Amino acid sequence: MYLSEIELGENVSEIGRGAFGCTSIDVLELSEKVEFIDNIFSDMHTSTKNEIYKITNTVIIKNPECEIETRSGEWGDVLIVCDENSAAMENAKKSNARCCTPEQYEKGEYDKVEVSPLDIFVCIKKYGMMFKETEDGLEVGKICCVKNGTVVIPDEVGGIPVVKYDYGVKATREGSDIFISIEDRIIEQYIDEIEKVVIGKNVKLLGPGAFTQCKNIKSVEGGEGLEKIGDQAFFELHKLEKFDFSDKLKEIESYAFYGCCNLTDVKLNNALEKIGANSFSECVSLDNIIIPDKVSTIGEAVFNDTHISTLVLPESVKNIGRDAFSCFSGDYKDRNEKVLVSVTKVDRVELKVLNPECEIDGDPFYKNSKDVYMYGYADSTAWNFAHKNQVLDFYAFGDANNDYQVDMSDIVLIMQSLANPNKYGLEGTDEHHITQKGIDCADVDNAGNGFTANDALKIQKYLLGQEKLV
Repeated sequence: MYLSEIELGENVSEIGRGAFGCTSIDVLELSEKVEFIDNIFSDMHTSTKNEIYKITNTVIIKNPECEIETRSGEWGDVLIVCDENSAAMENAKKSNARCCTPEQYEKGEYDKVEVSPLDIFVCIKKYGMMFKETEDGLEVGKICCVKNGTVVIPDEVGGIPVVKYDYGVKATREGSDIFISIEDRIIEQYIDEIEKVVIGKNVKLLGPGAFTQCKNIKSVEGGEGLEKIGDQAFFELHKLEKFDFSDKLKEIESYAFYGCCNLTDVKLNNALEKIGANSFSECVSLDNIIIPDKVSTIGEAVFNDTHISTLVLPESVKNIGRDAFSCFSGDYKDRNEKVLVSVTKVDRVELKVLNPECEIDGDPFYKNSKDVYMYGYADSTAWNFAHKNQVLDFYAFGDANNDYQVDMSDIVLIMQSLANPNKYGLEGTDEHHITQKGIDCADVDNAGNGFTANDALKIQKYLLGQEKLV
């Protein structure tokens, strides 16, 4: 595809049909020893069969005795440059091909061909892919070739924005296994060559299975306008380390990044509303993530088998799915039992639920409730779950004295521990002195910034109905 020039051997006398089809050779000059040629630029890549495209290459013939194929229409829009009285000129006219003499060619005096910027061959040569028009702009139809391991989806083609890469690929299941075929989306021979993807700024949608099976992709960049990532778009890309998440991204569908075991840098934006089931499951190197405050549902197994030690669910989250959260440690292996990455065990696993009415479906901890510290409001759905399922411990926001209630006694203990630390502080002599757990629970004002009188004031305002604790 990217062959732009070639030096023919001095003994070449015949060149067959399609010898240089689907290359980037614009002009080919033949020596005087070439005696016969068919349409050497025909037969583009099989991906373009039955599609409309124009081949506008130029072939310069020096041998006046050189014969060319004379099938009518065979040469399409190829320009044949040869002497006026040559055999090639006679044959070219018989086949209704574009032709001119060398003198006319130098002066530009020959029939010009208008080529659309959406011409398939032009697009493949320039972008390595085909496009099709939609109501909103252009859609990437098929990736036909890859240069230097990189796929670049352009911002626009011929002034028309490229808005999506969605070929309608669907996954099929057999038992617990998932199978996806993307051969209609990317030429099979290039699937393993892709190491980097750059997404144009106008692309809004990456459809289901967009780059599944492209096992060597390490990074995905750009995509400033991306709004939706489809099912299994980057399914089991074990080498993927970096993905630029758009500030406009609203939806991540199921299994989108499932099994991306080396993905570490995930920064979700505030526009995000939906995180589908299993979307980050088995991302075992992912150790930190902030859930945006527009997300309303944490789907089933979203963060199952990650390395996230602390997950904070904002007040917007109304539902937590089954097996949503677990922390992986040990060797992560592929289907052939090859170790892909080894992950150390974290010392403490925490889930903080800021919505006191958040619905919890089944066990969100993948049967590991007893290994989790859970944070939430006293008498909340989180507290009820923790009480029934015997989590390792429950931390109630504002509960300084650890009686699983928030009232004036918590405010009193905070003030006592600050005023008389020898008696009521962490190492105080009074049997009811504050504990480390109590300090952690009481730290509600700018949580994480330390234990102060402002925490007592915030709890007081909470009891008066003036503020939320977190």
